[in-house]
Amino acid sequence: MKQVQDHKAVPRQNQPRFKELRARYPNSYKPWSEAEDDELKAELAQGVPVEVIASLHKRKLSAVRSHIAHLEL
Repeated sequence: MKQVQDHKAVPRQNQPRFKELRARYPNSYKPWSEAEDDELKAELAQGVPVEVIASLHKRKLSAVRSHIAHLEL
């Protein structure tokens, strides 16, 4: 019978991939604040490209696109 080792999950913050993302996109996995939502809405209304918005918010392009869809903008 194969013995199952008891192990604890490694917290996301300690995983190498997470550290890489945070180094490149400091706001990765952080919740969006109301103020940041308002900035996003204003930037979209002004016609700022999504790629620029992602850079301004220090988030991945896919995260910004996902959040725009979540807000139904």
